[in-house]
Amino acid sequence: MWVKVGLKSVLAFFGKGEKKVAAVFGISPGPCHTAVTHLKAGAPEVPVWLFATAAPLPETSALCERVYVRRRSLLLFFQAQIRLWPYWVAIAVSTWTAEHGRWPLKLAPFFTSFRVLLLNRWGGFFPGKPALVLLHGSRLLLGAAISGWSRVKEISAGLWLLVSYHIWRTSPVRRARDIAYGLWRLASYHVWRSSPVRRVRDIGYGFWRLVSYHVWRSSPIRRAWDVVAGRSLAALATILGWFSYPHRGWFQRGHGSESLEMGACVTGHGSNGRRL
Repeated sequence: MWVKVGLKSVLAFFGKGEKKVAAVFGISPGPCHTAVTHLKAGAPEVPVWLFATAAPLPETSALCERVYVRRRSLLLFFQAQIRLWPYWVAIAVSTWTAEHGRWPLKLAPFFTSFRVLLLNRWGGFFPGKPALVLLHGSRLLLGAAISGWSRVKEISAGLWLLVSYHIWRTSPVRRARDIAYGLWRLASYHVWRSSPVRRVRDIGYGFWRLVSYHVWRSSPIRRAWDVVAGRSLAALATILGWFSYPHRGWFQRGHGSESLEMGACVTGHGSNGRRL
């Protein structure tokens, strides 16, 4: 409380008055009208001063005590500071409705009043606190990023359609495709079936058959194979002998040791069956 009283005293020493006014800083007529009507609905006894870069609507001007219009936002910013200094700005409103540029006018409320209200593009108002301003800016950046990414995808799709359809079907490209196809047919069919290439293929096939069939089935190779197989069997038998041939008892352990009983067998003459 004492800080507020002291600050008012200091400002009064430099010419700050006690009469309350409300200031609206806007760019286009529509948001300016929304901001002015919002202030008049909340505090109809406080006069409203409008600073805009475009001429406001007639009904907006009727609600304002003073209206200042300049196309250059920086000059309008300094004019607002000079005009509002002799008065106590109870509240200042700025229109942040995604309009490009005019940053001096958008930031003017923070230099004229301790109570700042901002109008967003959806017609809602929020206090000019740092946390809410950062949240508003992050949402705008996210929306701009999503919109930019969609725009890039649309441009990429258009370029791909231009390259894959229109350019691909032009006469020079079709001529190059026909020449390439002719060269491929020449290499893959006519050259491949020519006498020198067929001769090389036959020689290669003959060598492959010589190695894979005749050489593999020759007597030295078969002899080496038999020797390797015999040595392998002998090694396996030696290892089994070291362990006393454990596999010989597998059948005995899997076979039962109990006797098998047969039931009585009745013959056609009534004789008793025998037990085995």
